[in-house]
Amino acid sequence: MPVHEIRHPLIRHKLGIMRRADLSTKSFRELSQEVGALLTYEASKDLPLAPATVEGWCGPVQVEKIAGKKVTVVPILRAGIGMLDGVLSLIPGAKVSVVGVARNEETLEAHTYLERLVGDPADRNAFRHHLPRRLQRRRMGTEAALQFGHGQRRSGHRRQ
Repeated sequence: MPVHEIRHPLIRHKLGIMRRADLSTKSFRELSQEVGALLTYEASKDLPLAPATVEGWCGPVQVEKIAGKKVTVVPILRAGIGMLDGVLSLIPGAKVSVVGVARNEETLEAHTYLERLVGDPADRNAFRHHLPRRLQRRRMGTEAALQFGHGQRRSGHRRQ
């Protein structure tokens, strides 16, 4: 499965700041939210749009909205929670589910220890099918899983 590395300068800059030993907890949280928003912007760039009509100040106006079902955000515990506010700042109406994944340090295989998923059962089953594999960024409709570089190197996934 392909892994897409996001090398945006702002994300790289913020990740660099987050690695500082003297960074306060408050600053780390703020940067996590900012990185979450930037990753959301990147991950949502291919969401399909559908035409819609809204009532404007001088009558009906044709606009575009995100097509399909409501977006569900699934942060992976624990690191994903820090980025959740940044994600929700761009998609405030998103549903939120949560999944806990731990990695066996010997085999590097991921296993799910917690699953609280909302929405259509068919969507949940599709997510369950893909999640226990080694974490990677993968587009599954409106879902994406994100993994940072050191995890990719250890799990052996190729970047594209």
